[in-house]
Amino acid sequence: MGAFLYISSKSKHMTNQYEAEVIIGLEDIAITELKTLDILDPETINVIRPGFIRFIYDGSTSNLHKLKSIVAIYAVYAFDIPRPKAILGHQNFTQLMQHITHQLRQWQHPPASFGIGAAGADSSVFQRIKHELSQTLQLPLADDGKGELFIRFMPAHKQSGWEVLIRITQQPLATRHWRIHNVPGALNATVAFAMTQLANLTPHAHTLNVCSGTATILIEQASLPLQTVAFALDNAPSMLS
Repeated sequence: MGAFLYISSKSKHMTNQYEAEVIIGLEDIAITELKTLDILDPETINVIRPGFIRFIYDGSTSNLHKLKSIVAIYAVYAFDIPRPKAILGHQNFTQLMQHITHQLRQWQHPPASFGIGAAGADSSVFQRIKHELSQTLQLPLADDGKGELFIRFMPAHKQSGWEVLIRITQQPLATRHWRIHNVPGALNATVAFAMTQLANLTPHAHTLNVCSGTATILIEQASLPLQTVAFALDNAPSMLS
């Protein structure tokens, strides 16, 4: 389970509202990192429920891709509709496709699959929405239900209508480029980053990670702008390799 943040837009298909998904319990660390963004007004940050944070941001989305404490970020689009079925109407579906296309234009590679997240995602209405999206995007539904293009549908926060949230990256931010193998039970990278923040490391600190496993904590520590020295200790050949 996670948390979400919000950010805004200047053109017809952009948005300045975003939702950031974070691990429940790490909201304060995520907010502290968000406040480092230059064009973010701290007054707009709002934890709407555990694991979900909203805020307004008018800067480049490339800066959002660098956040380390956040699982995933979604662009938020509002639809003045009473129920999800109305998304299938010509005007609303055209608008949805324009928002999706705007996000995809910012990706280096086209997605290979897509998925939908919503309460009642298996209902007949959402089955129709999935079918229409699959046909229009010419993309298959992902086996894991999420895929590279992941879209969430949810009732609007504080007002009537519905919101469509489109993940702004092909993979969650928590999926690190350096992770070569997925080991069962490996520490979530955003949790490891949070641990480095809680450690209050000082420059030139020496740290020892006993039973380091995949060394996620130390790799996250190595990415900090500190000249620390880190030692990993493990006796499992599979981990050492």
